[in-house]
Amino acid sequence: MKKILFLMLCMGILLSGCSSKEAQVEQETAQSTQQPIAYSDPIYIMTTADSGIVSIDDLSGKTLAIQTLYDKESSDYVLTMLDDIDVELYESEYYQELPDLINDDKIDAWVISKGPNSLLYDYRHDYTVDEYKIVEEYTMPIYEEEEIDEDILNNDLLNKPFALMITGIDERVDPSDYQAGRNDVNILMGVNPELKHVTTISFPRDSYIKNVCTGGTDKLTHFGINGTECVKDSIAELLDIDVEYFVQVSFSSFIDLIDALGGIKLDVPLDMCMDQDSYRDVSQPYCLSKGEDQLLYGEWALALARNRKYDGLYNGDYGRIRNQALIVNAIMERIAENPFLLVWAGLDWKAETLAYHNFDVNAQDIAALFNLARSFYDGYTVDNYFVVNNGDTTESGMSIGRIPESSLEIAKLKMQYVLSGEMDKDNPYYDEAIIGYITKGAGNYDDKYMGEEYCLEEDCKLNSEQE
Repeated sequence: MKKILFLMLCMGILLSGCSSKEAQVEQETAQSTQQPIAYSDPIYIMTTADSGIVSIDDLSGKTLAIQTLYDKESSDYVLTMLDDIDVELYESEYYQELPDLINDDKIDAWVISKGPNSLLYDYRHDYTVDEYKIVEEYTMPIYEEEEIDEDILNNDLLNKPFALMITGIDERVDPSDYQAGRNDVNILMGVNPELKHVTTISFPRDSYIKNVCTGGTDKLTHFGINGTECVKDSIAELLDIDVEYFVQVSFSSFIDLIDALGGIKLDVPLDMCMDQDSYRDVSQPYCLSKGEDQLLYGEWALALARNRKYDGLYNGDYGRIRNQALIVNAIMERIAENPFLLVWAGLDWKAETLAYHNFDVNAQDIAALFNLARSFYDGYTVDNYFVVNNGDTTESGMSIGRIPESSLEIAKLKMQYVLSGEMDKDNPYYDEAIIGYITKGAGNYDDKYMGEEYCLEEDCKLNSEQE
């Protein structure tokens, strides 16, 4: 029903043709290695229409923008084609920097992938094709391995269901400092490679539950101060399941991820303005307008994820966790529709800098996750569930949220389904739990929230009513 791709997964199959010069080199290499060849999407050297640059020889003495992060592999390949050209390089991390560099006359030409129009248009909405021209076109050979390492193929992440705790901390820190910090975002994700199904369970940060590390009861947002594993293990005990993995990100790593993907497209559910940016600079708020299919970069996506106090936002923090799930879905959809983006973003080698996690690098967990993406591209179903909180206060006057039994039982049943493929039909909350939900985010009090419901099992009431 919906295409989805787990956040840390990758797939990189790029297809296209090649020039005659490249074909000769590729043919010789293929003969020596006996490896099958695939080709990247087109990679272009582009310039402005009135630059006077008509061939790569004209680049001598000019400034060429190349990608050092987002699409480094493509830029590196083009540079091998320009080995004899005396060109000055401008190192850029993300494609979204290009429009400003062009407008400020800081560059004369630039390297860009996947068509001369589509990617640049993403970053400049007043763009017209007549403004720019192609100087040269390349395609990069990709030598595919005939066999995947047996250790990767046998990795449990490729073959068995697993649960992952995703947390986000409310600060800009280096990965080495991720281990301690308030966890404002708390999303439990279950992945079942056999069912091709993902369930996300979102917990409001004020959820008042037991902290297994301290033995006391507290707000969930405080658990990360004792370490990310305290969040993971406390949620595991609450739902009575095994949660083996965790991933924790900060403001900066979240922004880097979104920017590296070239932004995400989603339906913004309401008009909103942050009163400050992610550096807490009140002079630079980020404002969004309600509307469909909008492209958001890191800071804007973070503004939507942090939002809980805007006029009309549906149900405060409960509305915010719906928007957070909306963003997770948008990231997954972006990657599922454009799997090469993870290769461009270099998320395989950036895994350690984007997140603090406990995947076993020595056991090739990351490689297994990236290969799992090959099956995810064919289409997964996703179910977003939002744990309910009933507002309350402690004897000391602290504002908290208590999870009612009904919501907790539904969360347990949904995780039971994704991890085992079955659900207890004798449970009194079965009829509610069997309804899957795709969030479209939290709107205002008039709209409440937008979303799409569907049935997780063929025999549930919703399917019968639709038929």
